[in-house]
Amino acid sequence: MSKENALIIFRVDTRGSKGNRALQRCLILAEAHMRRGGRVQFAVQQNQQTARNLIRARGLQEIAISGPVGSDADMQELVDAVAEGSPSSVVIDGRCFGSKYLSAVASKVFTAVIEDDGERVLPVQLIINSNFSADERFYTCRADARLLLGPEYKLVSPEIANWPKPERTPKAAIERIFLTSSDDHVSARVLDALPRSNKTTIVTLLGSRTCPVLDTAARAACARGYIIEQISRNTVADSLLFSDAAIVTSESMSGLIGFLGIPTLCLSHDREDVRETHRLAEEGANVHMAPMSQTTSQDLSAVIENFLLDEPQRLRFGKRIGSMVDGQGAERILDSLAGIQTPKLRILEAA
Repeated sequence: MSKENALIIFRVDTRGSKGNRALQRCLILAEAHMRRGGRVQFAVQQNQQTARNLIRARGLQEIAISGPVGSDADMQELVDAVAEGSPSSVVIDGRCFGSKYLSAVASKVFTAVIEDDGERVLPVQLIINSNFSADERFYTCRADARLLLGPEYKLVSPEIANWPKPERTPKAAIERIFLTSSDDHVSARVLDALPRSNKTTIVTLLGSRTCPVLDTAARAACARGYIIEQISRNTVADSLLFSDAAIVTSESMSGLIGFLGIPTLCLSHDREDVRETHRLAEEGANVHMAPMSQTTSQDLSAVIENFLLDEPQRLRFGKRIGSMVDGQGAERILDSLAGIQTPKLRILEAA
């Protein structure tokens, strides 16, 4: 089988907000592979109907997994799919797939894992972690494993990767702020911490489910002069393109935000994910601050107000993060899957 026609099987845990993120980034990688002439299949839990509908809507072939996610039955179904389909590689995304599962699949086919956290045993041939704070010291892996670490592997959809990077210029006032977090209570705290405004629009994915605390915070923000604009996931790219700033939590720090060079205040929930926000601060793309669990409402208000008012700092944040993500992460990963060595992205020095 030629490399151009190679089959990649994606095994994704699509449950919850993290599962949606995993599915989205695997879809980006899959579509980039198909643009090269490759074929893809998605192995997804049988009861994950929303994910299955999304895969079908894109015309992709699916493999329905009936066993409990990450179980021995699940593992055997994937091994059977590998034997039947003879893929060139398998890409696995989801922390629920343990070392036994990964080892069994990697013994049959070249296996890559897309990973966020590290600090676990990953007995596979390729490890991908696109976080700004990714570090090989956090991994226990095979001697022959290759690690693709850092924001040069951030996944941006091929269509958007071809957009010209927007030129961000000083503005008299912020008109649009993009806000997203997987934790509604964190989003509510951010809304409560916003200073008074004169018709600034908050662009957000809020409203996907009922949360009284969040609803109350949104109403209070409107009373302080904000306009809440709820969007769907399909319009995130366009909404970000026209946003002046973003306030997100670390798990929502997407390749898209980096690629578009959005001036971003990146917050962390607790000590476990503070590493990402601190690394961004060290790179000159974020502020140094304690995790949300240790930050008082008064301190959070001060940090947000300073971020929104300090225009030179915001522009530096946007320029720096934009220099770290070039939109070619999918191509680099696919080259590695195909055994092609690619040069590392040269990260520009902060101005």
